[in-house]
Amino acid sequence: MPFIDGLVLAVPTASKQAFIDHATKANAVFLEHGATRIRECWVTM
Repeated sequence: MPFIDGLVLAVPTASKQAFIDHATKANAVFLEHGATRIRECWVTM
């Protein structure tokens, strides 16, 4: 049965590149374990 999993994280703007670097590595792991799609977004408030 398909499902959607979502996360919302608070990341300081100063750490944006560190977040992107970490997400890139983590996304590869998620895909290896069966994820079919991954979406990232950055929202400034």
